[in-house]
Amino acid sequence: MAQLGAQVAGTRRGFSLAELTIAVLMISILSITAFMSYLGETDNAKKVACQRDFRLLREALRLYNEDHFQTPYGLNDASALYGRYLSAVPKDPWAAEYVIDPFLGRILSRGPDGVLETDVKGSTETADLTRAADDLMDTYDNLGLIACVVSQTARVFSMDTGMQASDVRVGIDAFGMGPDRETGIVAASGGLELMRNYLGAPQTQSLGQAPGSLADLAVSPDNTRYAAVTTDRKSIWIGPLSTDKAQPQPFNLFTTSSSEQLSAPSWSKDQQEIAVGTDGGQIWRIVVGAGAQRTVLTSDAATDVVKNAPSWSADGKWIAYASKNAGSIKFVSPAGDARRPALDVSSFASGSLGPVAWSPGGQKIAFVSAESLWIVSPQRPKDWQLEVTKTAPSNLSGARCLVWR
Repeated sequence: MAQLGAQVAGTRRGFSLAELTIAVLMISILSITAFMSYLGETDNAKKVACQRDFRLLREALRLYNEDHFQTPYGLNDASALYGRYLSAVPKDPWAAEYVIDPFLGRILSRGPDGVLETDVKGSTETADLTRAADDLMDTYDNLGLIACVVSQTARVFSMDTGMQASDVRVGIDAFGMGPDRETGIVAASGGLELMRNYLGAPQTQSLGQAPGSLADLAVSPDNTRYAAVTTDRKSIWIGPLSTDKAQPQPFNLFTTSSSEQLSAPSWSKDQQEIAVGTDGGQIWRIVVGAGAQRTVLTSDAATDVVKNAPSWSADGKWIAYASKNAGSIKFVSPAGDARRPALDVSSFASGSLGPVAWSPGGQKIAFVSAESLWIVSPQRPKDWQLEVTKTAPSNLSGARCLVWR
């Protein structure tokens, strides 16, 4: 009997130890869970604080740029905002200074691992913070050049040199700028020329005779072809950007059979289509292929054919154009079946609108209004706009072939 009692007591002691072990494990798990939850809440709090600082710095930079009439690219130290624009320059939640990216116009935090890269060693924290910076501070989405033709002069505005204006060629009929920003095509005196390094020491190369008297030129996204409208604005020609005689010869893509005239052309992303405007207030999409099928996308565009030059966005989703409504830029999808809210610029840009141009990254729109060149954010037109010609004086009355590369 005593032996049986000892066995029962041992069994009870075994159960107690097992129960104690389970209890300890449960407490440990709960403690770890609570600790991880605390860390998560702390991380979220830091993320919220970071986003709050982004907004504060963004507004300070906007005021700074308005006062200095310049792009933010020369300013990469937030301490320059102290005093007039900030009572105190904040540091990020990890006690590091915020960084202003002088090339992309972004505000960045180094995050918990001290690295500025967008995707760092699988760290979603830094990636999220960088994305927040992109959303909140998108002054310019790309450095680049804005070009147009004014009174037989090819004029280029350089975004990375304080929007400085340069006349790269005079006495021309048309000018088109390539996507590499180094190459352009010029129509002058009945011939076509390929221009390279036109902001430095220009180099020119003959492309032979032009297919006719040309008014407007546009270079394809892959920098291999051009589209051109003749001076009577009745025909569109397609030709190669090459001096190789084995290349196909220029061909007449489309000739309107009506009394309407055609604006400067704009290439689609896949280079299979061309968008043009007409002096009848329409935007057309024309297939670059057999039959050159034409589709009317909208009939609410400007009636001045020079001003009604559409611009196809780099992602291929939207075509922007000057509306019949004064001070309004509108958008239509390539299929003509979708719209996005019109961009009202009448509050700051007086006069009728001229041609428009998407920025390379699709976050900004450049447009001509009366004699001035403006840049505006479609997402924030009321609080983000910039008059380029305020810092780079230039009369752009009658400007055409506007393009941003």
